[in-house]
Amino acid sequence: MAKNMNLGYIYNRLLTEVSLAVEPRFQTLVNGRTLSIVGRERAVAHLASDWRPKWKAQLLQRILKLREGAFVDIGANLGQTLLDFMSSASSRRYVGFEPNLKCVEVLTGIVARNGLTNAEIVPAGLSSSTRLQKLFIGDDSRTDEAATMVRDLRPGRRTTVQWVPCFKFDDLTDQLNLTQIAAIKIDVEGFEAEVISGMAESLKRFQPWIICEVLLRDKEADANFYSERSSRLIKLINETNYRVFRILKTADAMSAIRLEHVTEFPNEIWTPERSEQCDYLFAPRVASESELEKLFR
Repeated sequence: MAKNMNLGYIYNRLLTEVSLAVEPRFQTLVNGRTLSIVGRERAVAHLASDWRPKWKAQLLQRILKLREGAFVDIGANLGQTLLDFMSSASSRRYVGFEPNLKCVEVLTGIVARNGLTNAEIVPAGLSSSTRLQKLFIGDDSRTDEAATMVRDLRPGRRTTVQWVPCFKFDDLTDQLNLTQIAAIKIDVEGFEAEVISGMAESLKRFQPWIICEVLLRDKEADANFYSERSSRLIKLINETNYRVFRILKTADAMSAIRLEHVTEFPNEIWTPERSEQCDYLFAPRVASESELEKLFR
C-alpha cells in the first residue's frame, strides 16, 4: 500500500513538472480563422478568450479601404491590435513595435505559429531620438498593458524598471522599406509626444491616419505636469498639419459612430467609466470632410 502511494505521489509530481514545462496554448477565432496563441501570462489567456472585433477593428478596416500602404502598430503589447488588423482580412503589411520582451515573445509566437507572412515585430520602442529608455512595468503583470516610459504618469503605482532600446521612427523607414503607410496606431501610455516628435518627417511624407489613445489624468498625477505634456502633444500635431478628433462610440464600444473635433485634451481625472473617452483620430489636414464621413457610412 505504501509503495502504491509513493508511486502515485511521484506520478503526480511528474505531471506537475511536465505541465509547468509546457507553455499553455490558447486559441481564438479571427475572421473565421482559428489562431494559436502561446504564453504563460494570465493576460494571454484573457486575450484569447475575450478578444472581439470592436470599434478599433471596424475603424481600421474602413481606413484601410480608403488608404494605400502598410499599417504600423506602435505599442503592440500582446497583439490586441494585431488581431484587429487581421479581422479586416487585409493582406497589407503589418509592422508592430513593442519594447517589452515578454510581450515580444507572445507577438512573435503569434506571427510564427500562424504563418502571418505579412506581419513583422520590431522589439523596440519609439522616441524622439535613438537612446535607451526606462520602461516602468506594473509589478502585477510582466506583460503589463499599462507599462509606460513616463515615470510620473501614475505616481502611486508599484513598478519594476526595464531598460529598453528606443529609436526615432524617421530613421527606420528606409531600413524597414516602408514606402507607403496607410495608418498608424499609437498606444504608449503618455509617451505620445516623444513618438510623434520622432516621426514628424514621416507624417509629412506619408500622411497616414493615426488612431491614438491619449489618457485622462491619473488621480494622483500632477495637473500641471499633465497639462504641459498634453499641450506639447497638441502643438506637435498642429505643426505636422494634422487635426485631432475624439472618436465617439456606441455605449458598448462595439462601434465608432462619429468624430468630434477638439483643440485640446481635457485635463480631467481618469475613471473606469471614462476609459472609452480617451481614443482619438489624428487626420491629415488634406483629408476632406467627405473622406472622414466615409468612415461612418
